[in-house]
Amino acid sequence: MSPATRPTFILIAAALLWLLFLPPQAAHAHANLAESQPAPNTRLEAAPADIRLRFTEPLEPAFSRITLRDSAGQTVDVPAAALDPADPYVLVSGAIPALDAGVYTVVWSVVSAADGHYTRGSYGFSVGTEMDVATSLSPTPTPIPLADTLVRGLNLAGLTLLLGVLAFRVWVAKPISGDRPVIEHRLIRLHRGAWLLAGVGLMGMLLLQLRLIAGDDATLGAQLALLPGTLTGTRFGGLFLARAALWLALAALIWWGLTSWRARLALVLTAGMLLTQSLFSHASAAPDAAAVAADWLHLLAAGTWLGGLVAFIVVLGVPLPDSTRIASALTARFSNLARASVLLLAISGAYSAWLHVGSLDALTGTQYGLSLLVKLALFVPLLGIAAVNLLLTARALRRGEDVWVGRLRGLIGVELALLAGTLLAVGAMTSLQPARAELSALRTQMVAAEPAPYFEMQVAPDGVMAHLEVEPGWAGENEFIVTLFDERGAAVEDASLLRLRFENPGQGISESNLRLEPVDRGTYRASGANLSASGDWQVRMTVRRPGAFDTVLDFSPTVTTQPLPRLVQPDDAPDAAGRFATAALAGLALAGAGGGLIAPALMRRPMGGFRLTAGGLALFTGLLFIVTAAGLWSPAPAAGVTAESGWALPARAGANSSVYVVVRNADTADRVLTNASSEAAARVSLHSTSMSADGVAAMMQVNEIRIPAGEAFAFAPGESHLMLEQVARQLSPGDEIVLTLSFDDGTQATVPVLITLEPPF
Repeated sequence: MSPATRPTFILIAAALLWLLFLPPQAAHAHANLAESQPAPNTRLEAAPADIRLRFTEPLEPAFSRITLRDSAGQTVDVPAAALDPADPYVLVSGAIPALDAGVYTVVWSVVSAADGHYTRGSYGFSVGTEMDVATSLSPTPTPIPLADTLVRGLNLAGLTLLLGVLAFRVWVAKPISGDRPVIEHRLIRLHRGAWLLAGVGLMGMLLLQLRLIAGDDATLGAQLALLPGTLTGTRFGGLFLARAALWLALAALIWWGLTSWRARLALVLTAGMLLTQSLFSHASAAPDAAAVAADWLHLLAAGTWLGGLVAFIVVLGVPLPDSTRIASALTARFSNLARASVLLLAISGAYSAWLHVGSLDALTGTQYGLSLLVKLALFVPLLGIAAVNLLLTARALRRGEDVWVGRLRGLIGVELALLAGTLLAVGAMTSLQPARAELSALRTQMVAAEPAPYFEMQVAPDGVMAHLEVEPGWAGENEFIVTLFDERGAAVEDASLLRLRFENPGQGISESNLRLEPVDRGTYRASGANLSASGDWQVRMTVRRPGAFDTVLDFSPTVTTQPLPRLVQPDDAPDAAGRFATAALAGLALAGAGGGLIAPALMRRPMGGFRLTAGGLALFTGLLFIVTAAGLWSPAPAAGVTAESGWALPARAGANSSVYVVVRNADTADRVLTNASSEAAARVSLHSTSMSADGVAAMMQVNEIRIPAGEAFAFAPGESHLMLEQVARQLSPGDEIVLTLSFDDGTQATVPVLITLEPPF
């Protein structure tokens, strides 16, 4: 490595090492609403304490806000929202005042700290009344913003031209232009023009960001009023100032003269300008720094090749007596540069496409995906023309065929036209949500709330075991199912009367009764609206059997109002396994490409400086990908039996409660669950469900449950369960107990059990 190129590699290596330690970002691009409290379309008895909104990206606090409006559209006076100090993804309103009964709308507008995009939306909830119409957050496709596309395309054009012209001067034209100053003069003027274009693009991005923050309807004065806060209080502002400083430093070098080491320093400064672009892009919202490195490498390769094409056609326009020989030499050297650039473009572009698209549906069903298809459609003929120049044009020029000089100009002209379209397509892509996030938003659906069935078992002093099920478990019409067993586990089929008496003292609701009719094998059913309101109920069950005293058992169900349908947005973000495999493959490919570029340079081949620089970038980026993949590697779980996802229903002291867990057997042999225990109950028994031919379920106590090798067994409502008998204390929602499971091989598994009214998993 020559002394002139050593500073370049030191700075590039430092930049990549800095990328390695960047904090991880969110998994999406654009700050989309992920969770909310209160949830959309919910009915509340009283005003919420505050409004908490979680987004898919960290937010800029200065430009993120929550507004609450009543049914008349009037704004409710609420203190300004702020970021949760412990979580930059969460925006929290001030304290909500007391609200009258009615429907209210939460209106939010936020600016992403990752890519600076502005998003907004709204949803409704009600206080003390039902909502007539459920609000929907499912977005509809919006037209591609033409102005945004043009500004972003201009910005990319300035950056790629600035890098490409300089790379062409240093690595392609320098050995030829030494005794032909007219070539160097043309390239200097072109580089100055590229510098001006990059400055125009920089200012265009600033004005665009101000408009995005202020809103499309804001006046220019209102937008400019946000300038100080944007520059000093946002991530965009910090990166803008950094790029502006690099741009001004580059101006000093251009004025001083780009010779020798100053040209290489200018390359580093220009690469730094492109890095600020990658740090404020869709890639910056990815979960690791490798995505930023891939985006940066993609920009560097694209700028070197596509910006170099502009310099190439300008040099070909210089009238020289030996134009054919010069064109031949330039074509040979530029082909080497183009081949390396296309290789790095292909690898980094494939990774970015997987990260932001990831599926055929996302590619063909989103605006981002369609823009990518347009980009690829324009890129393919660019590759075709490059192949023609490599295989035909270069050989013809070496043979001294003058006619191919004009043909070369025409082919490069076509490439530049395709390049303009490619930049517009990329400008559109950077204005839109990535396809993964867009497809996820488009698939948002209104889903009916899942039932919350109530289930409890009681054992009477006379040995009668009663299972009470209430479905769906909401206030209003329900089906009540009682299954009776005697002390021997046999179904009780001779009950002459099975009555439920309902009372809600807290709501002042007087008694009502419901008689259940026998169905089959000790199962009794009836439907009724006896649980007519939300709250805590007292239900007394009376069982009358011939020749025996009445069996009386008390149950205490808690019911809620049926939730309205909720919005469900599928998570299309890549999983850890996919990210690991893709990062590992991309890392190996980039490392291999870097080694392939560096090896010829070490043997003092032509363009050794370029090969060392491109190979070093590829190698460092490949190593970064491999480090990222190593961080995503998740070793296989240890063999054995484990338990997880434990939850149980509330119960008063001395009563019984059902426990549900998932037991996983990672061993190669079956395991048998033989016993269970908990400090919270006198004993824990195993119960299994059997189904009769006519579909009636019956539960009975069993001595063991077999867990097949390599499989999981789920204790779930309406199926098998574990019964906490005679709990030692009252189990209230939010409490947690520990359950210990014992198996036939002497091993045990413990699992925390959450006390809750509905499945939390």
